[in-house]
Amino acid sequence: AYTTQLKWIEENATTVSEIKAEITKDLHRSLPTHPMFQEKQSLDSLCRILLCYAFRNPSIGYCQSMNMIAGLLLLFMSEEESFWLLCCICQELLPEYYTKNMLGLMVDQQALQILVMEHLPLICSTIEKNKVS
Repeated sequence: AYTTQLKWIEENATTVSEIKAEITKDLHRSLPTHPMFQEKQSLDSLCRILLCYAFRNPSIGYCQSMNMIAGLLLLFMSEEESFWLLCCICQELLPEYYTKNMLGLMVDQQALQILVMEHLPLICSTIEKNKVS
């Protein structure tokens, strides 16, 4: 349960400190112009979600951009619901996006590049002309 993970994090503050420092660097980059994320309470919720996920799935831990997804989820649902949906996104919907090698993301980028080449040749040539990778 989410509350059990929160309790474990509170009881193991020294173990958590390194990952928490990494997450804290990204908190203020999470939807910085949205009024909700000007409030300490919202940033604290976001931090707890990301910490719980990092310890739920230690093989992945915390990866940049998880803060953006979790932040968007918090706009529409509770902290606990946001946590569980983040788990589904990272583990079920996009399982290879949030790994050290980001294989799923690289495969999808390659597939998109092929589709753009085949179906949008003008855009493809503009991208190549401007050396966008």
